Amino acid sequence: MAGTPCLPKLKASKKAFSGTVWIFASAAIIYWFPLWLFSSVITALICVALFELFTLAKDREIPIHIWTGMIYGVSIPVATFLVASRIVPIVSLVELDGLLLVTIFLSLFVAQATRRENARALAIISVTFMAVFYISWLFSFLIKLRVLEQGRHLAAFLLLTAKGSDIGGYLIGSYFGSHRLIPRISPNKSVEGFWGGIAVSIFGAYLCHFLLPAISLWQLLAVGAVLGGIAQFGDLAESIIKRDCQVKDSGALIPGIGGVMDLIDSLLLSAPIFYYWVIWFWKL
Repeated sequence: MAGTPCLPKLKASKKAFSGTVWIFASAAIIYWFPLWLFSSVITALICVALFELFTLAKDREIPIHIWTGMIYGVSIPVATFLVASRIVPIVSLVELDGLLLVTIFLSLFVAQATRRENARALAIISVTFMAVFYISWLFSFLIKLRVLEQGRHLAAFLLLTAKGSDIGGYLIGSYFGSHRLIPRISPNKSVEGFWGGIAVSIFGAYLCHFLLPAISLWQLLAVGAVLGGIAQFGDLAESIIKRDCQVKDSGALIPGIGGVMDLIDSLLLSAPIFYYWVIWFWKL
């Protein structure tokens, strides 16, 4: 058993390698794929992540509305693409968001009304709505970001800062972490890893300065640091769900990372916050 202490470091290296491959693959998708194909990839990731979350809920014996959730989970990124690309210029993106969320909520009550019993109705509706909102609605902000004038560069900036924080925090925490951050939620996360992840995010923002020359370097570094912190909180948010479901990973699809939900968790909260920052303050 002499090699046992090295296992966390080996796992960290494996996750870092998988995460780096994901970053390069994502960069290729961002810059080479047209918007419709980029949106299709986002939709596919949403479908798999939703299925993982619904499976976790089912294992906890929560009888959710799987088909209603999956249908609306797909409809949100598709509708976002159609409206954002002005293929269907009937409503604005703000109006679309409100319309979709109200429609989903109404449909869940209709679906519940068709059931033969009312047992656990609150849990069924709440978990299904949360899953669609958490996975589909939040991740669809990548499509909104990509459709902006500097969309490719902005998406790359988000990717390097958010995923860089995720990977850097895990790697640094595995090698140098000694002070637990919030052990009851994520036993392996450390204070050292948290600040190390933010440092990696700042470095990623620095690398993106040539992509966004209109934005001052200090603004990029500051936003990169904020996104790095939000990305790690997004990871903790998913950990809350996994701890309740008593699982370590959302799935086993991606070596070294786990499931698709594990792959995108750092982007779920950082993507909408960055999008609103861009349109409100940078006005790109």
